[in-house]
Amino acid sequence: MGGVNVPPHYVASKGGLDSLTRYFAKKLAPFNINVNAVSGSATRTKLTRSWEKSMLDNLITITPLNRLSTVSDIANAVIFLASDASSFITGEVLNVNGGLYMD
Repeated sequence: MGGVNVPPHYVASKGGLDSLTRYFAKKLAPFNINVNAVSGSATRTKLTRSWEKSMLDNLITITPLNRLSTVSDIANAVIFLASDASSFITGEVLNVNGGLYMD
C-alpha cells in the first residue's frame, strides 16, 4: 500500500506471503485443507509502545476506525478462520486493519 513508510523488502515479503497463501490453498484443496492468512496492521503491543507518539498518532489518523488494532482483534480473526464457520473459505488474506487497506 502506498503512503506507509516501509522498506521494499518488507513490501516484497508481504506480497510473497499473499501469493504463498493462494498457492498452498490451491494445492491443498483436494485434501480438504483450507489455507488462509491474516494481514494485520499496527497492533497495540509492547513493541508499538516504544514507537514515537507522532508516528502512532499518524497511523491512528489515517485508519478509518481511528485506532490501532488490539491483540484480541487479530486473535478473533484467527479463531474465526480456524472454526467451522469458515469451512468454505480458502486462499483468502483477511485484512484486519480498521479499514487502513481495503481491497
